[in-house]
Amino acid sequence: NLGAINFPINGFTNTSLKTIDLRHTNIKGGISGDENEVIKESTFASCPDIEKIYIESNNLLTEEINLNAFKANPLLQELIIHSGNRVTGILPDFSSNPVLRTLNLHSNNFNGTLPNFGSNLNIYKIDISNNSFTGIGEPGSLPNLYNYYAHNNQLTGEIPNFSGCTNLRQLTLYNNQLTAYKVGSFKTLYRIRYFDLSN
Repeated sequence: NLGAINFPINGFTNTSLKTIDLRHTNIKGGISGDENEVIKESTFASCPDIEKIYIESNNLLTEEINLNAFKANPLLQELIIHSGNRVTGILPDFSSNPVLRTLNLHSNNFNGTLPNFGSNLNIYKIDISNNSFTGIGEPGSLPNLYNYYAHNNQLTGEIPNFSGCTNLRQLTLYNNQLTAYKVGSFKTLYRIRYFDLSN
């Protein structure tokens, strides 16, 4: 119970830092005197070697994450942010994180359209369930993607083509407002084990 404290004003400045674990801390994020964003562009900018960031708090600010919050972290492999549906706005840009493997952002209040993660060829798990996304992009070729969870959102329109995700094992899109799919979208998903489009 760290309490309702901010992140350091100048971000985390240890250039050797590999892991930050702030799970179950009650931290609120932002910086002192400026709480317009829950994670600033500067928060992790001085951590070029950071590999794992875990933040879980039901006290995080009801604000956005800066679009460039993880641009300076090319070695980022795992990102977990759970806010109890508080963190809002669009997803930050992950195009500078080529070794990203796990993106676990469920139980937030992100909105807009999901990106295709085409710059993240090593991605293994995407969990953006229990958010407020309204659109979903074509995932393209993601050969290492095993698990894609996008249930309990507000996704509308056509289910995209997942045929480029040849190792996909689990795909959950239930409790959305999807109305169609592209013929052949799942034809080559020979390893799929679980596929849920209910409700």
